[in-house]
Amino acid sequence: MKDYDLLIAAHVVDRLLSLRKAERALLRAHFDEIRRAPGNFSDYTERDEVGRDLDINLFGKHAIIFWCDAADKHVKILNLVPSDRPR
Repeated sequence: MKDYDLLIAAHVVDRLLSLRKAERALLRAHFDEIRRAPGNFSDYTERDEVGRDLDINLFGKHAIIFWCDAADKHVKILNLVPSDRPR
């Protein structure tokens, strides 16, 4: 089975670039894990404004919001925000 392609929103890339190199590398590696098996990384879901189910993965102090577009075989990282989890 073919892995999904990974698409990252431009504002997420900007946020990544503002982080320290080590943290950026950890997140990038985690994005790659999500790309390989997106169904394994959904801690919870919420609906966007058009009714799509978005997956949220809690990773350290970050919440990664992504959408798995199975028809196109894309995982789209839509946002990276602070999580509500204790650090």
